[in-house]
Amino acid sequence: MQAESILLEPYYSFRLELPSENVGRAMHDIEQRSGEFDTPGMEDGMSVLTGSAPVSCMRDYQQEVTAYTRGRGRLTLLVKGYQPCHNAEEVIAAFNYNPEADMENSPDSVFCSHGAGVVVRWMDVPSHMHLAGLELETEAQPPPEDEPAAPMTGRMIYSGTREEDRELEAIFTRTYGEIKRRDFLPQNTVRQLDKAALLREMEDVQEFLLVDGYNIIFAWDELKSQAAVNLDAARQALVDILCNYQGYKQCGLIVVFDAYRVKGGKAKVERQNDVYIVYTEEAETADMYIEKVTYALGRDPVKKRRVRVATSDNLEQTIILGHGSTRISAGMFYDEVKRVEARISEMIAEQNRRGIKKRARLADSMPELSSDEKK
Repeated sequence: MQAESILLEPYYSFRLELPSENVGRAMHDIEQRSGEFDTPGMEDGMSVLTGSAPVSCMRDYQQEVTAYTRGRGRLTLLVKGYQPCHNAEEVIAAFNYNPEADMENSPDSVFCSHGAGVVVRWMDVPSHMHLAGLELETEAQPPPEDEPAAPMTGRMIYSGTREEDRELEAIFTRTYGEIKRRDFLPQNTVRQLDKAALLREMEDVQEFLLVDGYNIIFAWDELKSQAAVNLDAARQALVDILCNYQGYKQCGLIVVFDAYRVKGGKAKVERQNDVYIVYTEEAETADMYIEKVTYALGRDPVKKRRVRVATSDNLEQTIILGHGSTRISAGMFYDEVKRVEARISEMIAEQNRRGIKKRARLADSMPELSSDEKK
């Protein structure tokens, strides 16, 4: 509520090749679409413009280029990343977001009073703070002589001295024991492992799903359109979708991307969250890898694993049936994923509703603070 937020939007890097007589029109168009470009160059008798522009402004520009160059112009777009929104005020006004009316993401705080939680409105928080030296800074202040300067942009700043810090740490140690420091490890780590380690880690899993990665990407419209711009982004988008799916279904999930056309390519297996990502070696297709794995998983009659394969490759579907696995087409798998995503959304909404009701009950059950307590 007191910080300054910056709205971002996705940007394209573009390369526009067109006849020299059309360069003026192209430069005017890019400026009108809130883009930026470098000085035009020449390649093979064609003028070349390179630069960046918002995705929202460039979606239909290829058709215009084709029209005014009579089919001679060519526009190439690649996802560049996120930059400040070119029309942030307009977008924010249209969205009309009121944080104080957003009950699921309340800006208010919960303070402890007499052993219970009390909801405090965000604008009243400074008057309820009990720790000396804890305040909201909105302007830069000179740092202590032996301390480096820190940016003060509406963040919570603790301004205690070193002696006070040591005293607080001593109190914490007496109360809770010695402080054990450890290196930060991000939760979404990507771990490398080999094929044998993959099967060993999944030895006790009873239900498996193998996904033919590129087959699914080019069968699902939203991933297919993303792959046309940036294949790496589409691949990561599929992995993110599968991570959510696996978290709900709790199955052993392996997604396979073939690299048989990559000269000298070596097989690689990664684990992202609980999804295993396989990149096949040179001359090994995803079909070949999936056939080997379904055979290895299905040959143990004792464990009686359930193995499914998501693909729309008819030949591959026929082969995996011979290994005792079941098949699911890309279209059917898409519907199943959407059902899972809907169920996850329902669960999150239900948890939020329960949290709001619980906070409301706590607020209703607490007595009003006296003037002395507020001080």
